[in-house]
Formats: sequence, C-alpha cells, structure tokens
Amino acid sequence: MYLITWNIQWARGADGVVDPKRIIRVCREMADFDVLCFQEVARNFPGLAGNGGADVFAQLAAELPGYAPHEGLAVDALGPGGTRQQFGVLILTRRPVIQAFRHLLPWPADPAVPTMPRVALNRASPRAGLKSRVVAAPARRSASGFRRQASSTRILTPRAWPRPMSTSSSRVISKFKLNSSSSRASLGIR
Repeated sequence: MYLITWNIQWARGADGVVDPKRIIRVCREMADFDVLCFQEVARNFPGLAGNGGADVFAQLAAELPGYAPHEGLAVDALGPGGTRQQFGVLILTRRPVIQAFRHLLPWPADPAVPTMPRVALNRASPRAGLKSRVVAAPARRSASGFRRQASSTRILTPRAWPRPMSTSSSRVISKFKLNSSSSRASLGIR
C-alpha cells in the first residue's frame, strides 16, 4: 500500500496560493498512491489566508473520483449566513473501507502553545485477508504535546474486530524529499 500524508494548510502552497489541484498533482508526481491523509483541510473559512471560504474537502475529493473521501472534523461551528465552518483531516482511499472512527484528541495538547482542537480519523480496510488501519492526525509541534497525543492515539484500536490490531504509535515528520524540480517549483520551493 502506498500512502502519502501531508499537512496541506488548506491547500496553500509556500507561495501563498491555495490550489487543491496542485496538491493532488504533486501527490501524483510522488507516487501511485492508494491512500492520501491530509491534515488542516478547511471548509468555509474565509479568514484563512488565500482560502476565500472554499470547500477544500470537496475540491480535493473531486480531483480523485475513484477514491472514497472520509472526513474527520475537529472544528464544526456556525459561520456567516448560517453556513458551517469546518476544519480537520481528510483521508482519500481507493481501497474499500470497513469502518471509520473519529476521535477528538486532548486539547490543548500543550497549554503554552496556541492551538485549535485536533481530531484523529481512523479508517480500516481489508487487505489480503488482513485488516489494515490508517490513522490521520496532525503531528504535535512540541515534545510534551506529542507525548499526550501519542498516548491518546494508542487507544484507537476498534473494539468490533475479532482480534486486536497493533496499536504502536510513531511520529510522522512532515518533510518530503521532492525529487523533481517541477514538484519543488509547483510548491514554491527553491
């Protein structure tokens, strides 16, 4: 299974331009992926730089019609004109999904660091007679915040399965080695 995880900051590139199509294009340049896990996805947040109130969840899903979208909302609040302002994670997968669970993470993860609520989206798929699990959750930026998040994500094993799955946690570092100059340029990286 090929998986890409990325904190996309509502599809905003290093050049400040919000472009969900570019995010998908760069992911396709990286790999023939089975699963995409995006963090910091927004819907109707006009106050975010360059967003203009766009539905980035829907725009990303529209770019991958053969993939099933699964949203995990950490923020769901009443917005202007009675619309919903939503912010969270998105898993797009071309594999069948048995179950999807949403878990609010401890907040604030580190009282000394300004943050917003966080969510983990846990989705399970059958694969060659086994069950595989993908958990999408934003990585904490401080050591104490990461320890609290890691201890909370260890309990995310679905209880409905016949046997427990591995619950080991690992820290995902949000750095990618972009091999092509076109990938770097399309993201505004020099």
